[in-house]
Amino acid sequence: MTKATSPWAEPGAAGERLTLEDFPTFLFVRLASAMQRDVTAGYLADFELNAPQWRVLAALAAYAPIPFSELVKLSMSDKALVSRSLQALAGRGLAQVKADPDHGKKLVCHITAKGRALYQKVLPRAQAAQADILALLGKDERVALHATLQKLRAALDTRPAV
Repeated sequence: MTKATSPWAEPGAAGERLTLEDFPTFLFVRLASAMQRDVTAGYLADFELNAPQWRVLAALAAYAPIPFSELVKLSMSDKALVSRSLQALAGRGLAQVKADPDHGKKLVCHITAKGRALYQKVLPRAQAAQADILALLGKDERVALHATLQKLRAALDTRPAV
């Protein structure tokens, strides 16, 4: 679709020219679902992980020890999904959840050595799969898309919740 025919070129002051299929949220969710189904699920199955478990494991690899509440925010998932993912990872010896010694009711999430080893095995496959997706775009498209997504993310991160 060219810029002249893109529904985003002139959406209307109140978005009245946008159909459901033109909503950025609709397109992003469809794209994320398709990528998770067609790209991520393939390599995660080899490691007996699902996408939410992988997101939690990757977050733990980068940020552990991390309070459970921060892990929920970071993963952009709901509390119950993060909790189930953590339970599954802990059941496999990949993660641990402990009471915060300073705040008895708060939980702190940790990655185990076994979890870090699995993360190190999955990461190269994840990187290669993501690179394959990016290869569908030209260099200028990749740079522009990254900048655009970062701009939207920054704007939404500072926007008050509705």
